[in-house]
Amino acid sequence: MNAYLIWNPQAGQHDDHQPLHEAIATLHAGGWSVHMLQVTPQGNAAQMARQAVAARADVVIAAGGDGTVSAVANGLVGSEVALGVLPLGTGNVWAKQMGFQTSALPYRRLLQESAQALLNSTVRSIDVGRANGRCFLLWTGIGIDAAVAHEVEPLVEWRHRVGNLLYAVTGLTVALNFVGTRSTLRIDDEVQRRRVVLVIIANAQLYGGGLVQLAPAACLDDGYLDVFVFRGQGPAATARHFLSLLTRYHMRDPQVSHHRARHIEIHTDKPLAVQIDGEAAGQTPLRIDVVHRALRVLVPPGAPSSLFREESTCRP
Repeated sequence: MNAYLIWNPQAGQHDDHQPLHEAIATLHAGGWSVHMLQVTPQGNAAQMARQAVAARADVVIAAGGDGTVSAVANGLVGSEVALGVLPLGTGNVWAKQMGFQTSALPYRRLLQESAQALLNSTVRSIDVGRANGRCFLLWTGIGIDAAVAHEVEPLVEWRHRVGNLLYAVTGLTVALNFVGTRSTLRIDDEVQRRRVVLVIIANAQLYGGGLVQLAPAACLDDGYLDVFVFRGQGPAATARHFLSLLTRYHMRDPQVSHHRARHIEIHTDKPLAVQIDGEAAGQTPLRIDVVHRALRVLVPPGAPSSLFREESTCRP
């Protein structure tokens, strides 16, 4: 197996050097050849992934957080090269969604077990979302979560030091001042005019650092995205929806509408921040569609079967 590993040393809060090399040794012991590339501070992971495709790689492993995984995926979409992950980030939502162990074990043991899970994986073709021309694995959206992403984007050193605590403190600060705005949403052929504090378009089930099951019925290969529209304005509405997500009441909350769609457009009366896979990504308007089964991914044995409708295709 010809594998390229794209490592982002800025991800997470650990010293990755020794544990990462031990994980690579596990892959070597499983018969894989591994070529390691290091992401620069300018962020060239997508370009590296395209280079791996040109070099006829079988697998590209994103060693980093969800931002690194998303960037690598953008370089692989439409190719025959499969995406794998070694979870080195803070949230590691994609790794959690795929059934990788991301806590409760010593860090180096986690990476070794993740490497072993890659060796035992099967390959599946999954959908990706495309938002303003950029592909996403997990979600995109507007509103308070995007505002938080924009606030923490320049705080690279603080993200590395305190991780999720920074997101929590920033989220509280933003929530106290966030009012939302009136928005026009086209969801396939339906047009809505709403005042919203949050709109999330999900490809996967998990959200919020993997702590929230946002879209419990979402499939990665069904050709649809799950759209959640959180209506209201001001801090009270924001607090209500935060609690609703934590308790999964959002699935029956009358102030939240849920849709399954292939094409979505969002226009807002005043510009709102956009996030794509948790990363800051400009402002509205936002245009999204689904690209059916456009990415091959490595799926370990522990992945939830509810994520897929199609049978697995092959071993890597």
